[in-house]
Amino acid sequence: RRILQESYENSKQLIDTFAAQGSELHPWSGEGAFGDWCPPGQDGSYKECFSEGEIVNTTIYYHATRLVTEMAEILGKTSDALAYKRQAESILREFNARFYNAATLTYGSGRQVTSVLPLAFGMVPPGQESAAANALLDRLTGKDSGHLDTGIFGTRYLFDVLIDNGFADVAYKTFIQTTYPSYGYQIDLGATTTWEQWSPRGAMESHDHAMFAGPDSTFYSRLAGIQAAQPGYKEILIRPVFPKGLVSVTSSLHTVMGEIVSSWKVHDGLIQEVTIPPNATAVVYVQSVDAAQIREGGRPATQAKGVHLLRMENGYALFSVGSGSYRFTVPAEMFNAHAATNGGHGHH
Repeated sequence: RRILQESYENSKQLIDTFAAQGSELHPWSGEGAFGDWCPPGQDGSYKECFSEGEIVNTTIYYHATRLVTEMAEILGKTSDALAYKRQAESILREFNARFYNAATLTYGSGRQVTSVLPLAFGMVPPGQESAAANALLDRLTGKDSGHLDTGIFGTRYLFDVLIDNGFADVAYKTFIQTTYPSYGYQIDLGATTTWEQWSPRGAMESHDHAMFAGPDSTFYSRLAGIQAAQPGYKEILIRPVFPKGLVSVTSSLHTVMGEIVSSWKVHDGLIQEVTIPPNATAVVYVQSVDAAQIREGGRPATQAKGVHLLRMENGYALFSVGSGSYRFTVPAEMFNAHAATNGGHGHH
């Protein structure tokens, strides 16, 4: 709460600045609006870096307004909360009226980012989310032949959106592409840090640029599955996904509660290891068709100390655990990585 309190006035100023810009005719359509800065271009010039300014900036304006609404609610600023909630609703109404194409389930030009951000920020008309995610998938695997086509914002959320809509295999395949444009392409050219642009040609000024490092968060929040179920990770969710071809993940996250560790490897079934810091609790998703076959520390997990089976859900057994280290194992015949990965489960 203290952190929200300290940054509340600044956040409000940001929203009010956005609102002033957004009230102009065709806001963010000119060259002043970076939009999804630096998607893959052909010649690497900065002119190619301006992308989808109107759609990208409007989605970020909406998302930021939603966040300030939530801040106001938590801080008990009721009239602010109401005003910003109405503002967010009106941004969303106008956005969908102007850019959404109900026939193709895409926005504007249909470039990847134009679907990624509305999906990431909950802006797609209710009930049409999975169809819109399928349209994004078609664009990625069709016109873009399995390659990302995104700048800084689209790249940050592309992999989260694909995984959350049940396309973990495609997300992973896109991650490990080695032809242009891709991270693998940069690595093959000797990159040890993320570059400012996808293309080595043209106006590149920095080969060590934070702006394309956004998918780092996908590694720990989706592949290792570490997410906060309560503010500050007092309650933790460990819900990994298992894309085809990926055999192990090791991830740790430093939080105010302490270090959270989630690692897994597929080897004669599944070995999943978790460390939960002191005074925190977690719900651990262990993929298996039968909870009775899961072991923890050599014993049946249903009888293991400090481990409590909550329920089965979408091919996962959900266990509640307290602080400590746990080692779950699932025999090969009970673990079918591929089946559950594509079952599609949304994160909220």
